[in-house]
Amino acid sequence: MQDGMSWHNKTRAKPERKAWLASTSSVILAGALTVLGGVFLWQAARSAARTGSGFENAMPALAGLGALVALFLLLAVLSWYFLRELRSLREQHTELATLAMVANKTDHAVFLTNAEGFIQWINEGFTRVTGHLLIDAMSKQPAAVLLGALQNLNVTQKIREGVAQHKIFTVEALCSHRRGHRYYLSLTMTPVFNEQKELVHYIGVGSDTTARRRAEEEVGRIGRRSELFLNAAGDGIFGLDLQGAITFVNSAAARLTRWEGPELIGKPVSCLLHQLRVQRSAAAQDELFTGAAFIDGTVQIGDIDEFRTRDGKFFPVEYTSTPFMKPTI
Repeated sequence: MQDGMSWHNKTRAKPERKAWLASTSSVILAGALTVLGGVFLWQAARSAARTGSGFENAMPALAGLGALVALFLLLAVLSWYFLRELRSLREQHTELATLAMVANKTDHAVFLTNAEGFIQWINEGFTRVTGHLLIDAMSKQPAAVLLGALQNLNVTQKIREGVAQHKIFTVEALCSHRRGHRYYLSLTMTPVFNEQKELVHYIGVGSDTTARRRAEEEVGRIGRRSELFLNAAGDGIFGLDLQGAITFVNSAAARLTRWEGPELIGKPVSCLLHQLRVQRSAAAQDELFTGAAFIDGTVQIGDIDEFRTRDGKFFPVEYTSTPFMKPTI
């Protein structure tokens, strides 16, 4: 891809150099012709004056000289204008070449479509992520290239609707690599409009999210496995956040308190605790037993205390309050 880009830059530089040489040559040639014509007309005017033909006979020669000077000035102005435009085009071309290099070297999969949504250009990152070359993707819709043999009608419909609405949109889908394996891609499509507000292109930028999705799935599996273990325990177990709100309740705890598990999530722990006090010192005589774990960061083991059921009844319990400490790096 880099070799092709270098060749592209060189071929575009040659017409600019030729145009600059042509403009400069035109100015030099016009100047030379003007000087030669001026010398010839000036000699004709002097000859007419010596022979006594009169000033009237010299007027055509002087008029011709003036026309040559005017022509020279006109060519000079036009050449200056064209040279300025060429300089502006050269600067724009340099900027576009830099942007193309950045887009080509990024790790993201970048592609360009026409207004109808058919791919016209892809970068090296697109080939690395999807396995497809430009010849594979050219004049095809993104969904057909990215999904391959996978028939995801939902994703295909989202892409078609997004292109039809001329708005920025993002989709994430399970895609098929050219070599056959599956990967997750987060794709953002951005419309490009011209000065007349007409849609001319779509720029697609995709990032491989396979690692993140696998990590999320692994976390979900660990969470479900831990939940199964906790629900299999015969003792009641519930978790609290730092504000004392319930975040988890296992089946045994819900059964003992006569609550439905989901109903307790987010409720304050005071809806279950009846007394559960611990004498920490003479100055602090009313500390919550569970609060000791938050304050000390230590495991607290309680004696016989009481929990409260949903209907307001109390039952004796023995329990342990254990803090979970975030590891420090």
